[in-house]
Amino acid sequence: MARALTANSETAQDIAAAFMKFQEPVSDEATEITAIISELYAICSALLELKTALNDPRYYRRRRHIEDDQRDVLLSLEYTFKDIKRQFAGLEKPIYRTNREAYHGVWNSILRYFLDEGNNSLVERLEYYRRFLMELGTIVKGYEPSRDFREIQYRIQKLLRRQAERLEEDIANMAIGAPRQPSWERMRPYGLRPPTPPSPQAHRGPARPYYPDENGFSFPVVPDVPPPLSPTATASTLSSHHTPEESDHWIQMVFGQSRPTTLFRTTGSESNLTATQDMSSAMSGLRREYRDLLEL
Repeated sequence: MARALTANSETAQDIAAAFMKFQEPVSDEATEITAIISELYAICSALLELKTALNDPRYYRRRRHIEDDQRDVLLSLEYTFKDIKRQFAGLEKPIYRTNREAYHGVWNSILRYFLDEGNNSLVERLEYYRRFLMELGTIVKGYEPSRDFREIQYRIQKLLRRQAERLEEDIANMAIGAPRQPSWERMRPYGLRPPTPPSPQAHRGPARPYYPDENGFSFPVVPDVPPPLSPTATASTLSSHHTPEESDHWIQMVFGQSRPTTLFRTTGSESNLTATQDMSSAMSGLRREYRDLLEL
């Protein structure tokens, strides 16, 4: 515990020296800055006095009366010193254009931070530390504490609980972290976009209409497919599905000629053939085969 008292006293001196550099750039707040420096040096003195009293053999038996309060005030004081140093690190940030602007910005940040955490200014908090350390030194020496001791003790304990909660929140945030977007999502400022539907003119053949779905994608309209034919379909049913193009099949056109005249020509004249009864029978057979072919 004596080592902690010494370490905190040295830290108080270092922070007081750092606040001295604020006096010129932030001259309009010089009074409060000077008060902070004075409280820091007074805390340094109170820590060293308490260390001396605790090392005195005459007060050895009384040390146990202040162990809990001493641990609380030193822990809270360490939290405060770390917070001040973290605020000082803002002087190195490149967001400030000039040295004076940097000191003004960090000073305002310090005021807001400690006021938000403990509902009092930094100089008031340092005053509570100093007075409480002096009260502990009085108790070790065998004297009765002042009437304000309980109130200051309550304020220190309340502040320590708040500091511990804030530390737990910081650790949890560091462990979990903010949810990150995938790299491919960060590259596109407005998120993913549905692909552009292909142009119907880009394909050969007749253009087919497109319709969008609920997600913005487009799909071609598929024509209705005729129902499958049953195995018992008759020739009349099959013929009902024939199109006009199918009725003009080249086989029917060729064999449907009434005159048996060839289209071949010889030199100088047209060749004619006389139709016979055998030719008529052959033509009738070909027509039957054509109908059978269509039924298949």
